[in-house]
Amino acid sequence: MKDKRVMKFCPRCGSTDIFWASGLPHLWGLWECRECGYRGPFIIEDGKLARKIREDYLKKIQKNEDY
Repeated sequence: MKDKRVMKFCPRCGSTDIFWASGLPHLWGLWECRECGYRGPFIIEDGKLARKIREDYLKKIQKNEDY
């Protein structure tokens, strides 16, 4: 039988380093990204969209470092 797990991505930075923060006090129903600090109820499961988000995020980070 095939593994049916779906990749989950941060909607802010496209990272896969995202976890369900349900065990933390007062954060029931939220995801948290270890890379950018995103906390929210939504995640991305579309790999193509996540790659675009990731590209845009990295460009933004690079642009901010150039200043």
